[in-house]
Amino acid sequence: AVNLTTAQNIANYGLSPVIGITSAVVDGPNPAKVHLTLSGNMTNGTQYTLTTNNIEDLPGNASGTMSVQYTYLVAQTPAPGDVIINEFMCDPSPVVGLPELEFVEIYNRSNKYFNLLNWKLGDNATFGTVQNAWLAPGEYKILCGTSSVPYFPGSVQVTSFPSLNNSGDDIILKDNSGLILDKITYTSAWYNNTDKDDGGYSIELINPNDPCSDISNWKASNDPLGGTPGLVNSVFDITPDTQAPQISSVKALAPNFLEVNFNEGLDSTSLANAIVTISPLLTIQSTYITGMYPQKVTYAFNENIVGSAEYEIELQNISDCWTNTTTVNGKFALAEPAVLGDIIVNEILFDPYTGGSDWLELYNTSNKLIDLKDWQFGNYKSGTGIGNLKTVTLNYFLSPGEYVVVGKDSNFVKERYPATIPGKFLKMDLPSYNNDSSTVYALYNGIVMEKISYSKKWHTALLDNPDGVSLERIDPKGISDNKNNWHTAAEMIGFATPGGRNSQYYPAVNSGEFSFTSDIISPDSDGYQDLLQVNYEMNEPGLIATFTIYDDRGRKIKELFKNELLGVSGSFIWDGVNDSNVKASIGTYVAVFEAFGINGEVVFTKTKAFVVAGKL
Repeated sequence: AVNLTTAQNIANYGLSPVIGITSAVVDGPNPAKVHLTLSGNMTNGTQYTLTTNNIEDLPGNASGTMSVQYTYLVAQTPAPGDVIINEFMCDPSPVVGLPELEFVEIYNRSNKYFNLLNWKLGDNATFGTVQNAWLAPGEYKILCGTSSVPYFPGSVQVTSFPSLNNSGDDIILKDNSGLILDKITYTSAWYNNTDKDDGGYSIELINPNDPCSDISNWKASNDPLGGTPGLVNSVFDITPDTQAPQISSVKALAPNFLEVNFNEGLDSTSLANAIVTISPLLTIQSTYITGMYPQKVTYAFNENIVGSAEYEIELQNISDCWTNTTTVNGKFALAEPAVLGDIIVNEILFDPYTGGSDWLELYNTSNKLIDLKDWQFGNYKSGTGIGNLKTVTLNYFLSPGEYVVVGKDSNFVKERYPATIPGKFLKMDLPSYNNDSSTVYALYNGIVMEKISYSKKWHTALLDNPDGVSLERIDPKGISDNKNNWHTAAEMIGFATPGGRNSQYYPAVNSGEFSFTSDIISPDSDGYQDLLQVNYEMNEPGLIATFTIYDDRGRKIKELFKNELLGVSGSFIWDGVNDSNVKASIGTYVAVFEAFGINGEVVFTKTKAFVVAGKL
């Protein structure tokens, strides 16, 4: 109990930061308590120092100067987004450096003070209850299970802490009234790093100011311990987005729907109000937008989309979450179902280089745009015929006359084969094809679209080593399962043509004929078979022709003429001298005669073998 005179003298009290004291009153029931009335309001979250001096007790003992510190805190009401999920550990094993325990880190990005008592933390199945703790502006807090608290200094206990799934789950944060403050739905892709998605690393938020945070704003921790619980994230970067959004894909859906996907979240209002132009004309019946910051919009048209026809779309005045505004353009076409013969296997690599893997090349022989999604590739399995099926799980649109390489390692193919056409690769696992012989199956909707029972004996007998050498189809419209329609890829182009026209491409075109007077030439100036005479007859006049001679390894040794105007019939000769003005060596050769129309279309093409003879 204190003396009323000294205890109620306001001069004996001081407050820092300074707020005036207008009265001091001893409490009636409890004379050891004094009520101070201040001249102004205290500021929430501020630490104050109260000083007293010369306060006497009832016997007259006077105190010296005394002080005490306190923080004035009043819990405020949060709004969605005031407190966000900033980091989480869903797969703590194998351990990298942190305890082998799950946690969720939250961050207060507002200027408010919150008491976390009875807030809720949950996944897509259960919720736990957060215990008493204060969260100041700009502060991080680790939420974890009761038994985990000793392992994370400064952490907050969550009774019935939800168990987070390794491969994907929801994380939901609610206040004590049940208001959802933040919610994320993660997958293992959120690591954005295949070297870290097996566990031991937390997933961290990059930019807490991102107004529509999605998978692109999260990544695996770069900290040596595998995470930064309670600290600034290792991937922290508050650089604002100044790049306008772009279209990532446009997908037509039968019969009259179009799905447009973007590389980031958009402002839904700008997307709903965008000026949309489509050519050839399609008129919009309905627009479907989901969420405040969608990455996709779907249109329904009054008209049906014409199969395989190419359309263009333009969206004007769309904005992303950061209000970057732009006009975007894209192209689309509606894929059509494939029938037998539309898609063929055009090249097979079944005996890869060391470090490589098998691959197949497909070719679209039709005039349709065809989606390869749900196509399957298999090999021969004893007892069932078709086994080890691998399925294309993503959309891949193959245009008329286009090639695509199917396999799991595009980089290796590009490095080892100089004739590779970039951008013509569908990454997926294939069944293993034997180096000696096997059967390649391609199926769609359960129907066998291709069956090729190959053998390494299909390679030319002149090939020393088949490792890394592909088999190429000669005629795309020829019989698939016929060894005479396949040949070893040419050495001069690197033994394969992934994604492009085969080096052994030679479609059957019958619109004329050519022949040799004799299929033996002996260019030794003895007056006997010194010249190769070629006779031809075409079915129409005015054709442009090329005549080329190759040796038995596919190397061009003589281009007798190129783009020469032909008569309906005629003849010409070769004297046995190659392009280097050297007499051709003894051996077998192949002559290729091609004739084209005025528009460049192939009218006639044919090959014939002949022999260069000589004295040994």
